[in-house]
Amino acid sequence: MPYTPGVEACGVVTAVGPGLTGRKVGDLVAYAGKVMGSYAEEQILPADKVVSVPSSIDPVVAASVMLKGMTAQFLVRRCFKVEPGHTVLVHAAAGWSWAAQAKDDGCHHIVMYKDEDFVTRVNEITSGQGVNVVYDSVGKDTFRGSLACLKSCGYMVCFGQSSGTVDPLPLSALAAKSLFLTRPSLFQYTATRDELLETAGELFAIIASGAEAVGVVTAIGTGVTARKVGDLVAYAGIAMGSYAEEQIIPADKVVPVPSTFDPVIAASVMLKGMTAQMLVRRCFQEYLICNLVTEIADSGSHDPESLKVEPGHTVLVHAAAGGCHHIIMYKEEDFVSHVNGITSGRGINVVYDSVGKDTFQGSLECLKSHGYMVCFGHSSGTVDALPLSALEVKSLFLTMPSIFEYTATLDELQETAGEVFASIASRVL
Repeated sequence: MPYTPGVEACGVVTAVGPGLTGRKVGDLVAYAGKVMGSYAEEQILPADKVVSVPSSIDPVVAASVMLKGMTAQFLVRRCFKVEPGHTVLVHAAAGWSWAAQAKDDGCHHIVMYKDEDFVTRVNEITSGQGVNVVYDSVGKDTFRGSLACLKSCGYMVCFGQSSGTVDPLPLSALAAKSLFLTRPSLFQYTATRDELLETAGELFAIIASGAEAVGVVTAIGTGVTARKVGDLVAYAGIAMGSYAEEQIIPADKVVPVPSTFDPVIAASVMLKGMTAQMLVRRCFQEYLICNLVTEIADSGSHDPESLKVEPGHTVLVHAAAGGCHHIIMYKEEDFVSHVNGITSGRGINVVYDSVGKDTFQGSLECLKSHGYMVCFGHSSGTVDALPLSALEVKSLFLTMPSIFEYTATLDELQETAGEVFASIASRVL
C-alpha cells in the first residue's frame, strides 16, 4: 500500500510528452498490460503501450474487452492456431449461471467438472480420440485430467490457476503422448509494438465487422417462401451472434450456398470475399460512373468500356498478399517513392487502404489525378480529420465503404455472394 488496481482501460488523451508524434490530445486510446492503476480518473502511460480505438467502437466496449479479447486472440491465433476440424476443450467457459450463455456462444457440449468426470465425458464426446488442444485457466484441479483428454501431439495451454498452482510436472507426463505444454502470458505475445497493434487490430475488427456464418435452416417463420428447412445458407452482416449453435436471421439477409461448396469454405469467405468483390467491382466502378458525368459534359462522348476495372489500371493494396506484381514493406521502406518508381511518376488509379493512420497521407500522394482513395479499415489507428484541400490538389475521390451498405438489398446481397461463389468455383478469387 498504497495500491491502485486495474490493468486495462479506455480513455481520451489529455496531454502528451515532449517529442511524441504518434499521439495527440483528444485521441481515443486503450490499453491492457502490466501498467497498473487503471482504476483512476487519469493515468500516465507509455505511448507505445496504448492503441488507437476505432471510431466505430464504443469506448465502454473497448474498455471491457481489451484484456479478455486480446487474451482470446493470442490463445486461438498464435499460442495454438485453432482451425476448422479441431476439437477444443476450454475450462471455465461456463459455471452454473453461465452454462446457457456458453451454449449460445458456440459451445457444443457443457461439462461441469465438479459434478462429473470430465475426462470420461470428453472421451465419450470424441469417441476416445481426445482433443487437439486444452485451454485451462483452472489449474490444479483440472490439470492432470486435461492432459488425459489430449490426443497424441496435443497442446496443453495453461493460462490461469483459479484452483491453485499446478504441482511440478515430470517431463515423462508429456512424453507418453508427445504432448506440448505452455503457460503463456498476453504480455509476452504483445511485447513489441507490432504484436500489440496486430492483436488489438484483429480484436477491434471482429467487434466492428458484425459476423458471418454458414448453416442449415432448421425452421422458418410464417409466410417465408424463399427458404425451406434443410437449405444450406450463409450470411455476413451486422446480425451479431454467429458464434452460436443456432441463430435467428432475417430471411432476406441470407443467401443459398451452392451444393458444390464446402460449408467451411463458404463460412470463411463470406465477409472477406464480399468485401473484396464490393471494393473492386462496385466501389471503384461507381467512382468511374461519377466521373463519367463530368467527362460527357466536357467532351460530349465517352467510351462505355472504361466503366469496368480492367487490366491496365494500376492498383495499390495495403496489407495484401498473393497475386501482387510488386511487394512493398511499408514499415521498412518509403512506399511512396517505390510506387513512383514503379509507375514512372504517373501514380496509380486507386488505393485500397486497410492500414489507416500510418499509410493514409502516403496513399494520397501515390494517386494520379482523379484517383480514388478507398479506406476500408484502420488497423494502425483512426485517420485524422482531413481538410478538403487535401483532395483538391489532384481532384481526388475519397470513400470509406462498408460491405453492409453495398449489400443492403437482397438483390445486392445475392449478386455479391454469387460472384464470390463463382470466383471460388473457377479458382480465380
